[in-house]
Amino acid sequence: MSHSDTLLLTIDLVNDICHPDGAIASCVGMMRERAVVQEVNRLIWHARQHGMPVAHTRTVLDGDSTPSRRLATLGALRRETWGSRFVEELDVVQDDLIIDRPRVGIFFRTDLEDWLRQRGIRHLLLCGVSSDHAVESAVREAHDRDLRVTVIENACAAACVPSHAAAMTGLMSRLANVMHSRRYYRSAVLAA
Repeated sequence: MSHSDTLLLTIDLVNDICHPDGAIASCVGMMRERAVVQEVNRLIWHARQHGMPVAHTRTVLDGDSTPSRRLATLGALRRETWGSRFVEELDVVQDDLIIDRPRVGIFFRTDLEDWLRQRGIRHLLLCGVSSDHAVESAVREAHDRDLRVTVIENACAAACVPSHAAAMTGLMSRLANVMHSRRYYRSAVLAA
C-alpha cells in the first residue's frame, strides 16, 4: 500500500457532534465506547510517520447557509463557535489541511478536489463521524471522482451500532475498502 498518493482525511470531529455538550451530539456514546478519537490519533501519527498528508474537514455554517431548520434552531456548527471547533483531543497541527464546508459533501464548495489532483493524491483514507451520513457521503463522492477509498471502520461512529454496521456493510463496502485499523497497519507494513 503506497503512502505517496494517499491522504488521511478526518470527518466532522467537532464539538457540536462529538462532545457530550454538543448541539447534535448523537455519536458521543459510540465514540467513547470505541475510543474513536484515540484511534484517529493513532492513524494521524502513522500517517505523519510515513509522510502522508493529513486533512480535517468539518461542516461550518455561515449566516443563512444552514441546510436544515433543526441545525438553525439549535445554532449548531456555526463558524467561529465552540461547536464548530475540532474536539480538543484530536491531534490537529498547523501543517494539516483544514477544509471547512457548508454541507455534508466533502467536495461541495471546497477546493479539495483541485488540492488532491495537484498533489497526485488518488487514495483517501477516511475516518470520523457519522458513519451513515458524512463518512458515507464522502465515500460516494470520492468514488464518483475515481478516487480509491479506504474507510477505517473502528475509527468511525454513528448514533447507534446498527446504523454504523449498516453503513459499513451496505453500499459503502462496495465503493470502498472497509477495514479495521489492525488490518490497515498490517497491509501498510507488508507494502513497505
